Amino acid sequence: MQTGGSSAASPNTQRHTLDARPQILTLRGEAALADHVMRAAEAARQHCPGVRLVCDVDPGIRMHGDPQLVGRLLESLMQRGCEAASQRDPHSDLPPLREVVVTVVDTAAGVEIEVADSGAHRTTACPADLAALAARLGGSLAIAACPEGGMAVTLRLPRRRAQGMAA
Repeated sequence: MQTGGSSAASPNTQRHTLDARPQILTLRGEAALADHVMRAAEAARQHCPGVRLVCDVDPGIRMHGDPQLVGRLLESLMQRGCEAASQRDPHSDLPPLREVVVTVVDTAAGVEIEVADSGAHRTTACPADLAALAARLGGSLAIAACPEGGMAVTLRLPRRRAQGMAA
């Protein structure tokens, strides 16, 4: 479900699948982005049991920005993905795949977090509330249809906020 805009995950990437049983993960540092991704994934999973949620994230990637805003944004994106993955495509007789894949990539400019779901195609418009949260973090959101079905939302967060924007 990876879109063309994201690069491949590094060899140090850990792959985690949240199924019916909770998993305890040891993550490095309070500022590790993996910690926020896994918390958001667990919270989103509560709303849509039965959806397979896979997270590829390097525990060494550090987060810059308000951790509460990042957590709220990640949870919203994953919950939307889980809800979409659990719905049946009205144009298909096949049962839904019921999968969401979250991929975190460290780039030269910052961090890209892609939340790709297997749901039926929906609008590619960014929800205003989520776009506003991303902007408050100095980042942006992009939404695209996945070639094999579903949608991918990519959150781009800068390495650091510009000096003029710092609080």
